[in-house]
Amino acid sequence: MEELLKEERMINNRIKELSDYDETLLPEINTLYNRVGVLWKNYSILTLEQQEEFTNKSRQLVNLRNKVRLETKKELDDLYLRLQTIYKMELELTPPCIQGDRLELKSLNDDICTDYMILLKNTTEIVGKITYRGYHHSNFLGDIGFTINSEYRGNGYAYEALCLLSNILYDNNISDFWITAFKDNYASVKTIMKYGPKELEGCYNSVSFYECPTRKYIYSNKEVIR
Repeated sequence: MEELLKEERMINNRIKELSDYDETLLPEINTLYNRVGVLWKNYSILTLEQQEEFTNKSRQLVNLRNKVRLETKKELDDLYLRLQTIYKMELELTPPCIQGDRLELKSLNDDICTDYMILLKNTTEIVGKITYRGYHHSNFLGDIGFTINSEYRGNGYAYEALCLLSNILYDNNISDFWITAFKDNYASVKTIMKYGPKELEGCYNSVSFYECPTRKYIYSNKEVIR
């Protein structure tokens, strides 16, 4: 695992280098920029030969910049693919934080305030993600946010994941959490209401606020029993 984490850090550092890279710092491009700039300022008095040089230099500049972009893009694409592989391998090596009847939650760090990947139990299939941001993180975001990948929706996975996370919070002596949802997000509201919260008054007309006690849950035959 340590080797994977080390490689992941190296890749992320390289991605940052490429993202921050100023292609105009290349000596070749810099030279072209300077020469083209001089020609451009004096274009009106250029001879035909100089105008042709201006055109050629401009074309070289465009070609070189495109070459740099393509090479950078290819390296970035390769790095992102490797990151996905590393991430999957890390998940495979990481024991679940908690398991339910159909799902399990995994986190790649030991902080309680983190992203928990929702996986089908005893597999590496990622169903979605649920996040604990912290105690009453903010009025709008709330403490918990969740998302279920489109192909897994309609199976009650969000509710089971919410209950699993509630168990983790309960075991860490957290007595309640806030959660918010847009009122027209009927799937999320249905999930939250099934949990059994207390609805609070919010400062946004389009958003509902809920206070939820943490509880211990038992899982049996796809039903969550309090």
